Amino acid sequence: MNRYIYSGIISVENNEISLIIDVIISADELELLELYQQLEEVLLWNILEWKTKDIVKILQCDNFVNLHKVEIDLLCNNPEVIFESDDYLKMEETKLVQFLRCDYLKLEEIKIWEYLIKWESKIPIPY
Repeated sequence: MNRYIYSGIISVENNEISLIIDVIISADELELLELYQQLEEVLLWNILEWKTKDIVKILQCDNFVNLHKVEIDLLCNNPEVIFESDDYLKMEETKLVQFLRCDYLKLEEIKIWEYLIKWESKIPIPY
């Protein structure tokens, strides 16, 4: 990130998708729009390489509108991608509910309830 700030150059070739996601989150926070747009394009071209932890991380960021649309389409057609891992347990409540309310979610209602119960059981209870 420092190299980009000082030189305007950043190389994402041969980098893990997780690293690119961390950089795009930083670019968004620092309001580096040009860098954000370029990294967003890289991520969209490499969507098949995303891991569930990457999907959850992107879903948590409110400003990633284009990435969210692609993710929601991907997940609604194949929700097991996220629910077969425990990464969804880290999702914020609003993001999880937003995803589960998707009109074309291909998941039986009973499975939705099972996943919700599992998710809620992982939330620490404040004393």
